[in-house]
Amino acid sequence: MRRYKMLGFLQRLFGNSEANQATVSVFQVEVTTRCQLKCTFCPNCVLGDKWVRADFSWELYRDALVPHFSMVNWVYLQGWGEPLLHPRFWDMFRLAKEKAGRVGFTSNGVLLNGKHTRRLVAEQGDLIDISFSGNSPQTHETLRRGSKLSQLKQNVQHLANLKAQANSSRPIIVLSYLLTKPSISELPEFIDTAAAIGANEVVAINLDYTPYPVQDGLKAFNCADKPNSAYEALLQEAEQRASRHGMVFRRYPLTGDSSVLVCDARPIDTVFINQRGDVTPCTYLGMAVNGEIPRIFCGERQPTLPVKYGNVADGLPEVLNGPTARAFREPFARRHAFAGPAAAFLNITDGSTPEVPPPPPQCVHCHKLYKL
Repeated sequence: MRRYKMLGFLQRLFGNSEANQATVSVFQVEVTTRCQLKCTFCPNCVLGDKWVRADFSWELYRDALVPHFSMVNWVYLQGWGEPLLHPRFWDMFRLAKEKAGRVGFTSNGVLLNGKHTRRLVAEQGDLIDISFSGNSPQTHETLRRGSKLSQLKQNVQHLANLKAQANSSRPIIVLSYLLTKPSISELPEFIDTAAAIGANEVVAINLDYTPYPVQDGLKAFNCADKPNSAYEALLQEAEQRASRHGMVFRRYPLTGDSSVLVCDARPIDTVFINQRGDVTPCTYLGMAVNGEIPRIFCGERQPTLPVKYGNVADGLPEVLNGPTARAFREPFARRHAFAGPAAAFLNITDGSTPEVPPPPPQCVHCHKLYKL
């Protein structure tokens, strides 16, 4: 018996994550794949005819998803499109809030004014993540075509003001700042901007999915052993500024980490349900595309096919515990065991380091597996 098979047995013995039984805590639901922006890096824009532009069926959402929201801690209404474009977004939001208790979404912020902002505060949304790609209009608006930086900042400020007027701590306002070669130099100043307009948190995120070489050339991280020293200094300065403002700041590393056992997409306890109703491991393997998903990994083309456990119309519990889902989760469940008592037991019994089981083959060439 290979050592990782023994580890899998011990994992179950010690009560860690069970590969053969779904224990999902987060549903991420892609309410639409449509977006009004033309971002230079986004598959929504650059994949052309491969991209499927459509909304999640209201009836499918109501009948096949909502009854199961009570089984999770979070419902996150976001995928590769702009959620506020869905004509029944707030109906979806309300039902998620009622059944799951906590709900959030990511937005490009263009529509986050007027009625949408008031509704978000009134409905006690728990979190909103708003996307930025620069602190100057030139940088942000070149990368996010169709987004006007001055208006976006006003929208965030208006939301923060409404929270204050309502004496509410919700929603938590997170600003995601995309780290690219053109934008990374503006990150420290953006921290000051974020504090001034009322954000609770800034997350410096990598351009971790790039379909083609043009987009890959924008990313600020690399696959080498050492990060770009100038870029690293900028991130450290941003961290210092955030500390002075008393604001939460999180950042992704600029080089990969091969010791990661389970990526932060958390495919063991999180599922992504795309616009078609397909239940998938994550946004990267659940893209609603025609054919294979183009992908650049460490400078090389590494396309992959989407992974589909099944469709919510077939019964969500049955899909989550079906053979495809179980087979995909199992390698990650075995890897997860290395952080628990099972691996320690093996070390104690024979004094050697157990072999780390391989991840699912579709994940080997994904930057998320390397903490990026």
